[in-house]
Amino acid sequence: MDFALTKEQEAIKKFVKDFCIREVLPIAEKIEEESKIPDELIQKITQFRLFGIPFAKEYGGSGSNYQTSTIVLEELARYCGAVSMLVGVNYLTSIPIDLFGTEEQKLKFITPLATGKAIGSFAFTEAGTGSDPRSITTKAVRDGDNYIINGAKRFITASDKDGIIVFFAKEGDSVSAFIGSKNVPGYTVPKPWEKVGMHGVALTDIIFENYVLPKENLLGASGNGYNILLDTISLGKLDSAALVLGCAEAAMDEAVKYAKERMVKGKPMTQFQTTQCLLSEIVTLIESARLMLYRLAWLADQKKNIRAESAMTKVYVTEAAMEATHKAFKIHGAYAYVKEFRIQQLLRDVSLGEIVEGSNEFQKIIHAQSIIK
Repeated sequence: MDFALTKEQEAIKKFVKDFCIREVLPIAEKIEEESKIPDELIQKITQFRLFGIPFAKEYGGSGSNYQTSTIVLEELARYCGAVSMLVGVNYLTSIPIDLFGTEEQKLKFITPLATGKAIGSFAFTEAGTGSDPRSITTKAVRDGDNYIINGAKRFITASDKDGIIVFFAKEGDSVSAFIGSKNVPGYTVPKPWEKVGMHGVALTDIIFENYVLPKENLLGASGNGYNILLDTISLGKLDSAALVLGCAEAAMDEAVKYAKERMVKGKPMTQFQTTQCLLSEIVTLIESARLMLYRLAWLADQKKNIRAESAMTKVYVTEAAMEATHKAFKIHGAYAYVKEFRIQQLLRDVSLGEIVEGSNEFQKIIHAQSIIK
């Protein structure tokens, strides 16, 4: 069993680190304060082809794999969670098209997402659905060569930005998946929600009102939406787990830096065993979580069914990241509670992991059902 990164992966990890130190870190605080990623930075991410890591070259991607895209998102999040989230949402939007789309759909829709010419969104959640597809109220009605969409979605990432959206709607009694464009007639977004963390990428609702979609934009078979959702989210959990793991690594960095600089009774905190124990616990949590995450990415690249594995991994990684970040928070003492120190932001950012893409309680049920079959 080989745990080493390939030369290509080592190179891209270093490239992303250098890119973040040069381009992201100097404006990370501004992104947090203004809740906006500058267009100039998005253009640079596009220039370096980070939006298309796991997708085929014929669709504008780099032709790499999910192991590599996981490494990229993890490294981006170490310097700015919002930037990692923006790249990750393009992956999430491209995944169902890559898995279930026609060749024409892949060329038409993955290409702009992978090359950064479009920003993606993925819309399943509604005000009353949670993870229950039977509760979806958004409807798709066939009208000749078009579908007419009416309904609303909730808590959708980057839905205000021009680009491509994959969304789910009731077609009769079953759920179907569709590919559409954002910010066109029939598509509106209310004021963004004010989030606790992950500032920089807007979270909004979507209102579809007589939104017209060509029949060619049906994704996969009619009525197969729930299977498309499950397979997509299984891979999407790689992205969300990598995101919070990267933030936890940033928390570790902050804790080590603070403990080295903070003097207590004339000594740096790193010389006290209580601090050393906390640092050891933080690193152990992060390393064990990374092993589970990279194993999941490997399974994904082997085209395995990872529905149960992704649920288990998502729970462990997000809870380990939360615990590690909280321990780093404790190392800072009272200084953790003031905004001058980044650790408070990281704790807010990491808290997303346990609730996004299905709560951890729901993930445990998915995993448990695979055990008792």
